[in-house]
Amino acid sequence: SLLQVQPCWYLAYSMAVDGVSLQTMYRQVANSGPCILVVEDSSNCIFGAFLAEGLRPGLRSPTSHESFLFRYPRAGGAWRTQVFSAIQGHPAQFQAPRSREEEPQGEHWANYFENLKRCQAWALTESNGGVFCDTLGIIVGLDGPGLFIDQNLLRGVSWPSAAYGSPCLAAAGSGPDFVIRNLEVWHWTAS
Repeated sequence: SLLQVQPCWYLAYSMAVDGVSLQTMYRQVANSGPCILVVEDSSNCIFGAFLAEGLRPGLRSPTSHESFLFRYPRAGGAWRTQVFSAIQGHPAQFQAPRSREEEPQGEHWANYFENLKRCQAWALTESNGGVFCDTLGIIVGLDGPGLFIDQNLLRGVSWPSAAYGSPCLAAAGSGPDFVIRNLEVWHWTAS
């Protein structure tokens, strides 16, 4: 647990430094262990996830009590941290299909739907939401998903997730889909 160590945080991947590539990100964070995925969207909202199992292609991890989603919504000045912890024992239940008007449209969202379908069978065998990573992107909180980052690292979507008790993480009023301005992954080691 993070409370039991005095961590030293290291920047493992940054779009600004390492380029825009999911494969590069996976390579940079390989064998890093627990990490924080931080996203800044085009509306200047900052949000992301602490992933106790880390990030790597092929990761299919049930939600850990140590994992959480977070956001720093900026409303009227000061930044406030909102943290949404995993709800243990929450069954993996996917929401009913949304109306066509609510679903993100366009060719770039095809990976989102394909990746979500690929992880549904796995998630239904697990006891809770979980994390799913592969070459099509990253999904955290499968029942929403709470956070999805597409393979091109330029777009994502965030729906409310009952597994994390979280609302949409993207900027208020922007809808569930968002454009990524910056993405970083930080990992820690005990000092």
